[in-house]
Amino acid sequence: MKKNKKIYILTSGSYSDYIIEAVCSTRQLAQELKLANSWEIEEYTIDARNNDFQEAKELIKRGYKNYIVRMTRSGEVTQIKNGRDCWESISDIIGSKRDKTDLGFDFGGILYCFILAKNDAQAIKIANDKRAFLITNNQWEK
Repeated sequence: MKKNKKIYILTSGSYSDYIIEAVCSTRQLAQELKLANSWEIEEYTIDARNNDFQEAKELIKRGYKNYIVRMTRSGEVTQIKNGRDCWESISDIIGSKRDKTDLGFDFGGILYCFILAKNDAQAIKIANDKRAFLITNNQWEK
């Protein structure tokens, strides 16, 4: 049986400025980066049997970030953020949906999508495709 593994997330900022700066597999490296950059360390235990974590690790290596995009029915982007501001980790998004997105509606009928993308433009395109699908299939919440 594989042992659970710890990872160390280095962050900066707070609330709307909160962002993940780095992810480390050792406490020593995390401490060095913390001292060099005045970042905070968050420690997480990862289930070593969880394939979502391995997939997330590969996506991070390929340049993907977690995004949240909020969009009106007409396609206006009301918010786009990436990093820890999204409050769903990459592995959470992978675990929840095989197509690498998770979505729902805020009060007022604003679509929100948690997305894995390489940049803002790609995240917006994915959210817009989801928006179009929901409208076409009469699934947009009233």
